[in-house]
Amino acid sequence: MAALLRLVGPAVARYFDPGPDDLVDSFFDGIPMPVTVEVYPFQPATRITAQKLSINGAARDFTGVSGQNPTALQFTLGGDAGETAGGINTAMLSVTDDAGSTTHFSLRYFRVAARPSNAEQTSSGGQTSRK
Repeated sequence: MAALLRLVGPAVARYFDPGPDDLVDSFFDGIPMPVTVEVYPFQPATRITAQKLSINGAARDFTGVSGQNPTALQFTLGGDAGETAGGINTAMLSVTDDAGSTTHFSLRYFRVAARPSNAEQTSSGGQTSRK
């Protein structure tokens, strides 16, 4: 059969880029931020038996897995080396239930561009020096 995914936190919002996209409703800035989802199996399945996570195609580990119906999955977004700063990234979750079915979910999110470095500024005691 299939499964249903509920994003517990953060929420999902509609963004326009220029078309409407449903994205995780948080702008990630390079610092890992926790995300929690719950997965519910559809009948005839009664529980989730396995789960996988990838970010932009690279396999990653969950930070927490608990329960079977629903199954709570915790992971982080925003601090992964495989993410594209200044672009939309994709977290893929796959779950398998006890009826042998695998369901794939796609969560898209935006990671802000890296802040410019302060290497171009010269300072002394917090003040810019001029000659």
